[in-house]
Amino acid sequence: MGSGTVGRLTKWTGFTSSNSVIGDSTIYEDKYGLVGIGTDSPASKLTVNGMIQSLSGGLKFPDGTVQTSSATGALLSIAHDTTLEGNGTSSSPLAIRVPLFLSASSTDVFTARQNGGCTGCSAITGFAEGASIGVTGAVTAFVPVPRTGVQGVSDTGVGVLGQSKTDIGVRGEGSIIGVKGGGTGVGVSGLGGSRNNGFGGIGVIAQGGDGGGVGNRGGVGIYALGGLGTGGAIDGLAGFFFGNVQVSGTLSKGAGAFKIDHPLDPENKYLSHSFVESPDINALTPGVNATFEAWVFLANAPTEIASLFNKWNQTIDDEYLVGISPGRTLYFAWHTTGGNTWPSTAFNQAASTGTIPLNAWTHVAVVRSGAQLTFYINGIANTVLAVMDANPFRNGPATLRVGAQGRGVSRFFNGTIDEVRMYSRALTPSEIAADMGPGTGPDVTPPVISLTAPAQNATVSRLVTVSANATDNIGVAGVQFKLDGVNLGLEDALAPFTVLWDTTTSSPGPHTLTAVAFDAAGNQASSTPVAVTVSNNSQLTLAWDANVEPTLAGYKLYVGEASGVYGSTIDVGNVTSVTVTTLQAGHLYFFAVSAYDQAGVESGFSNEVSTSAP
Repeated sequence: MGSGTVGRLTKWTGFTSSNSVIGDSTIYEDKYGLVGIGTDSPASKLTVNGMIQSLSGGLKFPDGTVQTSSATGALLSIAHDTTLEGNGTSSSPLAIRVPLFLSASSTDVFTARQNGGCTGCSAITGFAEGASIGVTGAVTAFVPVPRTGVQGVSDTGVGVLGQSKTDIGVRGEGSIIGVKGGGTGVGVSGLGGSRNNGFGGIGVIAQGGDGGGVGNRGGVGIYALGGLGTGGAIDGLAGFFFGNVQVSGTLSKGAGAFKIDHPLDPENKYLSHSFVESPDINALTPGVNATFEAWVFLANAPTEIASLFNKWNQTIDDEYLVGISPGRTLYFAWHTTGGNTWPSTAFNQAASTGTIPLNAWTHVAVVRSGAQLTFYINGIANTVLAVMDANPFRNGPATLRVGAQGRGVSRFFNGTIDEVRMYSRALTPSEIAADMGPGTGPDVTPPVISLTAPAQNATVSRLVTVSANATDNIGVAGVQFKLDGVNLGLEDALAPFTVLWDTTTSSPGPHTLTAVAFDAAGNQASSTPVAVTVSNNSQLTLAWDANVEPTLAGYKLYVGEASGVYGSTIDVGNVTSVTVTTLQAGHLYFFAVSAYDQAGVESGFSNEVSTSAP
């Protein structure tokens, strides 16, 4: 007798003197064949509300394996500090709490390595939505050797890759260098994003940092040096542009010349020249009266008309050209609004009877007063011609060029031009004499310069301030420091004249420092060379676990400057630590150890470690 619940298995629950009693067991089976023990709501083939205990036999799994006890070392609990959250359960999985801060004082804080076998995989990938930043690296304290915020190294691929659809892919800020790239290929590459409907992205943006304090200046946006040619190679270019270049501001260069193919023999010859160019503005086109004058130093007799300054391009848009003929006479060509026929009073040429000496400063002037031309050499009017019409100069689109024509024909000036002046009126002889000054001509006195630091034969290391004193009879326009004859830093235009030299970028051993001072007239002078010795030797101590094999004979330490590539080997004997000397301070080194036995058989490499020499 008794009663039960639908789905429950029945069991004997008791006995009386005359009856046996049945009732519900704790086992339940629903119409879907799901069985529950201790529960009437099974969710699987077998759902147990309570603990399952096996006294013998253990558990057998579908693959036929049997487990009779808990696995040795099984994870029974998770302990963590505030850098993590969650307890490792499905309802509270273990995760990293953000923001996460990692710190260390004498080792790398965090290293990630991708061991290959995965095309396009990264050691570290950072994603950020909106205006956020994917990966940020910063060094907040200044140390004698500049440190790196983010460093990426790749043997064959890309060290650091930054991509952004709307903003900046890679951004670097630093007190010395924002972004630095090195390698056998391209150091830094920037590729602007493409848009089907809109402006394309900018490949590289560089902005110098703000400078503060009297005598200092802001940082340089882009600083480029051509690579040195060794073993017979020529030096590389500091910059190469394929396409148009637009400059908003002042474009300037130091002493030197532009080099182009010779128009008569472009395969075998070059022309070196300098010229100055001004955009076309109405003020550069005078009317019916004008004066053109300059100081010139003619090095050789020209083989064609040598242009002093011009707005001339061998077309009907020509305006005027002041130059020196192959016979060293003062030359002038003009084009007025009176017509386009050559030769005519509106479109023609004329020259002085007097000549210009070689290798001497000479003042020249051409004065137009209506139809009359007057040629002056050293303030003396030696030729007067009435050869022009009375119309104003034609206003063409050509730019004003000083030192060359370079349009249609070259007409480069071989020498020096100074104090170029142009007036929209005809100057009198006394006014021309006043422009000449007291007869001394342009400034030809070079500056005086000497290096003040470092001292002669000094030994230098890490960051070194190179300084110089420079004076000039009028004023020093700038000082360019040089290391072994190559520019060291940018030209310094303001006293005190200094440059910061990071000696860790130079080879150990002897080097020569010089400084060149310039004045506004182009005069220059070099300092007496100062010999210095770069010594950035540093050392590191390494230790490793001992090999316990009875036939062990010793260990070898491998040292390299790239991961897995070791340029030197040190047999340290049967010791487990060694101090490596003659390392270059600030350089990154990679180390590995091997063991060898008494028969000379050597093991494979240990794990690799890397660090920068202090």
